[in-house]
Amino acid sequence: MHAAIASKVAPTKMTTGWKNTLRWVNNWGEMKPESRQMWLVMEDFWIQRAMLEPIKVVNDSLSRFDMVKDNNQLPPPNQRKFVSRIWELDLEVKDQPSGGRKFLTGKIKNRTKQLQLLGSGNTMTLKVWFDAARLDLPPFEFQIQGEFVPGEETISIPALPSHVFPPGTNFTEIAKVEQVLDEKTVPIRRLERLALGYPSAKYFYTVLNNPRFWPEADPTNATTGSPAPAGPGPMGDSAMMMTPGGGGAVSGTSGLSATIRPGEAGGMALTKLADGNKKRYVDVTDQVRRMQVAFTVVIDQQYITDVMIAYANSPLRFEGVQYHWKRASGLQSTTNTTGGSVGISGQGGEEFSTIGGSAGNGLSSSPYGPMGQSSSGPVGTSGQYGPMGMDPRMSGGSQFQGIPGLSSTSLSNVSEAQANSGLVELTVYGLVSLYEKYDPKPKDGSESSQLESTGKTTAPEAVKVPELKPMPVETPAKPVTPPAAETPKPVTPPVAETPKPVTPPAAETPKKN
Repeated sequence: MHAAIASKVAPTKMTTGWKNTLRWVNNWGEMKPESRQMWLVMEDFWIQRAMLEPIKVVNDSLSRFDMVKDNNQLPPPNQRKFVSRIWELDLEVKDQPSGGRKFLTGKIKNRTKQLQLLGSGNTMTLKVWFDAARLDLPPFEFQIQGEFVPGEETISIPALPSHVFPPGTNFTEIAKVEQVLDEKTVPIRRLERLALGYPSAKYFYTVLNNPRFWPEADPTNATTGSPAPAGPGPMGDSAMMMTPGGGGAVSGTSGLSATIRPGEAGGMALTKLADGNKKRYVDVTDQVRRMQVAFTVVIDQQYITDVMIAYANSPLRFEGVQYHWKRASGLQSTTNTTGGSVGISGQGGEEFSTIGGSAGNGLSSSPYGPMGQSSSGPVGTSGQYGPMGMDPRMSGGSQFQGIPGLSSTSLSNVSEAQANSGLVELTVYGLVSLYEKYDPKPKDGSESSQLESTGKTTAPEAVKVPELKPMPVETPAKPVTPPAAETPKPVTPPVAETPKPVTPPAAETPKKN
């Protein structure tokens, strides 16, 4: 199972191999596993599978080409343009002057401002489909030979015998193009570390919780009757902290489990993975459990935003808490085949300690904090990386030496430093949310769920649906006839009276004195 999910992120490599990068059970013991043990084992598998999926999403986004259409019209079937995040590709199908066979040719342009390698072995491989209705058929592999393309420049694709269509090829149109990524062209070059349960600075002192289905053990030892050892301290439970040389346990105060180191990976016994790692959640409610995770990748810095978006859109419900990145300068992976601690050699030859056979300076444990900060002296003065993973020696203009192991072939016209100048080491800390399935209330009507009280779930009883009887059909009421409207009688206006003439009074004759 774990090998299958690790192969999905190819050609992204896991620095120490999947057996040292992922957490898995290599010793199941002789007893039959309990259901609660199996739940935690599968939970680790589900989280790791979901954490690898965004890496594949980012890689696939770079390999995809989109067809360019003029005014939303399809170009001629034998001459089309495609673009990806990096490349602009002009392809054309032509007929051979003699022989009657077709071949593929064209030009390729670097759309970015920085130099881009064509691929391992100085060869870029493209998959080309010639029928939009039959994309299920095997594609035609179109190879472009060359070492690199400078920024914003266009080159003609050199002709090769393999560009001629094999006999029987059915050509309809240049329908689809995809790039086959390799270790030189994949955006996420390496997965340095995938750490389950590794805290960020925000949650470093948070007391972790058991799942509800696996409550805390009785404080009295059932076999000896003596008190259980090592109770929680003032800051939480005892923790297994890692010394620079990969030493043993010390009394910790970070709220982490005492039987499994934070972020420890690799093969381990069932009892260690499940019983010793049940205290793993930042929050536990009836609906959700929240678990800390962290990862470190070597990536071209122009794709940092793509990684953050891919994880934010993950169905796993990943919440980014903090992240930091530094220039991936002078790192060389050293694999320990014995399964012990694996370090990363720096420019000065010193080895930065890691946890559980993993690599990545940003995830180192005690005496360095969750951000890689030294607790034994001021940041940047102890010769180790500070909170942001920056080496103070880089400020003096140290020459970039590239990343040995990332390239399988030597470069002739471009140095390894130029080819890998954009690579950074990105470390992201976050929380993943694991949702509980719906659990019905007990029959007695109490508020506590069966999962909380017994740790076991039962299938909910079938809901009884009441029998539905057809509604009686009512006889429609007789239509009501509105009363006939009365014809209004004509109104005769009153006859206007003729006004009588007014006779002015006769003037009186004045009397004589």
